[in-house]
Amino acid sequence: MKLTPVIIFLFFAVAVSAQRNGPVLKFNTLALIDDVSFPTIQAGLETMLNEKWSWYNEAGIKYRRSLSESRDTSFIGTRGFKLKSEIRHYLRDNLAPYGLYAGFNLFYTNDKHHTSVVYTRPTETIDREDIFAVRKQVYGFNFLVGAQKLW
Repeated sequence: MKLTPVIIFLFFAVAVSAQRNGPVLKFNTLALIDDVSFPTIQAGLETMLNEKWSWYNEAGIKYRRSLSESRDTSFIGTRGFKLKSEIRHYLRDNLAPYGLYAGFNLFYTNDKHHTSVVYTRPTETIDREDIFAVRKQVYGFNFLVGAQKLW
């Protein structure tokens, strides 16, 4: 069953805790169901640089096809990965790396899959379908504001 690994990872993500002194290991549970981009098993490590600044790195690998991948063809195999590096500044003194923060991140996404488009010509009633391969590489950056809490 394909959902078994997802359920197991969700249980581990809830049970994770870390000390304030060392690096914090994190698991991104929402990435497991991200069908807008593609679903990944994604984890990261946050390291405190000083009392207010931290560096967070995250990596993920595609583990299944997304819902938009409607066809299975021999054009290209379905695979992908995501990388992200982020600098965070915690806005309050207490409990860093927990609480409100502002940050900046750089990311890279690499995705290969196949998809299809169905269309009808105005003069015909028969639907036509084009199946094609997609190779996508995305580089980007974000400014962000967030909150992190200790469970």
